[in-house]
Amino acid sequence: MRNSSIRRPMALLVTTALTAAGLAALAPTAHAESVALKFDCGTVLGNRVFTNVSDTDLPDTVPFGKVLPVKVTSRVTVPSATVDTLRGFGAVTVEGSSVSQSTLNGAPLTTNITVPVTPVGAQGTDLVVNAAGQGADFSATTLGDNVYKMVEYTSTLVYRNASGGTTIGSGSATRCLPQAGQDLTIDTIKVVQATTTTALAVSGRTATATIGSNGGTPAGSVDFAVNGQTISGTVSGGKATATLPELPVGAYTVTASFKPANAQGYAASSGTASYQGTVTPQPTPTAEPTPTVTPTPTVTPTPTVTPTPTVTPTPTVTPTPTVTPTPTVTPTPTASPTATPTPNPIGDLFAGLFAAFKKLACKIFRC
Repeated sequence: MRNSSIRRPMALLVTTALTAAGLAALAPTAHAESVALKFDCGTVLGNRVFTNVSDTDLPDTVPFGKVLPVKVTSRVTVPSATVDTLRGFGAVTVEGSSVSQSTLNGAPLTTNITVPVTPVGAQGTDLVVNAAGQGADFSATTLGDNVYKMVEYTSTLVYRNASGGTTIGSGSATRCLPQAGQDLTIDTIKVVQATTTTALAVSGRTATATIGSNGGTPAGSVDFAVNGQTISGTVSGGKATATLPELPVGAYTVTASFKPANAQGYAASSGTASYQGTVTPQPTPTAEPTPTVTPTPTVTPTPTVTPTPTVTPTPTVTPTPTVTPTPTVTPTPTASPTATPTPNPIGDLFAGLFAAFKKLACKIFRC
């Protein structure tokens, strides 16, 4: 019966090797492989040093906004002197899982990886473990260099013999730390401005601009310009629409110009499409000549009527007192005609005077 105290340390040593393999595989890098990094893995026999080379399928540059899955691989070589002891205890394969604690631009990142079934190999040969798995998705949201760095790893492995049973040391968790003084950078990915495309389609009076990008889905607005007029639309779900103005019959060119909300992360773009005007212009009616206006004759002003002066009333004449009529004198009876005397003017005068005197005397004395 083999000494279990010997088998366990050897199992821990191999666990350390596979831990390094699994954890290094979690650290993304660009298309070029990483440098060989050294890890100290603690066992009951003390620290054992293993090296690994990691790689990822991420490209050197990634457009802004793009999200990429990260497939990682790691190749770890364990010296034959270390793995021969494990072989002596009947182990023919190893498998398990690893957890990587790393950072991306200083932010903590935890990644899980599966260590596939790997043959231990023949005595006297190095053990090469190739691990692969899916790391955390890479989101290109920071322009410029994005740096992955290792922190530490822990793995749990299972060793199996030829009959498929587990050997001593299976299921033990082993923690590995990188040696000091190393540049722990595993990968540097440069995020660059994403390009965009603007595909314009016109149906009737409706213009639809579809915004594409080699990065993420850009937000922003689109200006639709036609015949000197501009209508703006907001991008939603990768599209922007606008109702074009009615134009006279004819062919016009519509230009859609995309203006990204994040001008650093996304480039502007534009597209064109034709637009058919349908409005038939109405002929301009001939203007009727303006009739000559007959000048209004100047009205002769009505002369101001001179007011009739107020007539001063004629003063009432005091009536003359009625004179008592002189009583009619009884006519003297006509004397019988006498022979016409010979005219005697002087005698006639005296006769008249006498007659008048007689009448006066009769009035006085009432004869």
